[in-house]
Amino acid sequence: MTKAEARQAVRTALRSAVFPSPEAVCARVCALPVFNEAVNILAYYPLKGEIDVTGLMDRALDEGRRVWLPVCMPQRKMEFRQVSGPQWRQSLLRAQDGTLCPAEGSAVFDPLNPGELTLVIVPGLAFRPDGSRLGRGGGYYDVFLKAISGKREISTLALCLSCQYDVDFPCEAHDCRVDRVLVLR
Repeated sequence: MTKAEARQAVRTALRSAVFPSPEAVCARVCALPVFNEAVNILAYYPLKGEIDVTGLMDRALDEGRRVWLPVCMPQRKMEFRQVSGPQWRQSLLRAQDGTLCPAEGSAVFDPLNPGELTLVIVPGLAFRPDGSRLGRGGGYYDVFLKAISGKREISTLALCLSCQYDVDFPCEAHDCRVDRVLVLR
């Protein structure tokens, strides 16, 4: 199966999938030590067909942690900008690619010098038990994951539904794995 075929198969399965509520997602992830130990939470604002992690971000902010969302930059680079406060959703802007992200001027996370325990919640279309990830095809997360590989302070976690797990897709040299995949059933 090619990456394009795998993406199409998963997108088809996701159209009829039942997604957990943001509260259920939060309960599962908040039970993980890797979440509870992290000072920085790098997440994503969910697109259609992605698991909603906004409840998790609310919880992290309520607990006084720093929450960061991605902004796609030129040449497949991403930077993570900080969101804060109970009204953080209202401060997001729609980017050219359709994603919601923090405005320029927000604090930017330094992935080369994280300084504190950090959890990166990585989106994707499909995952394998070894942490291999099939994204949407832009390569932004692969570039970012490569930049942070080997950083002891940073852990990566992917959340998926059963229909997204243990999917057959080819892996290429530039594809990066996540540390852990949590299947939400």
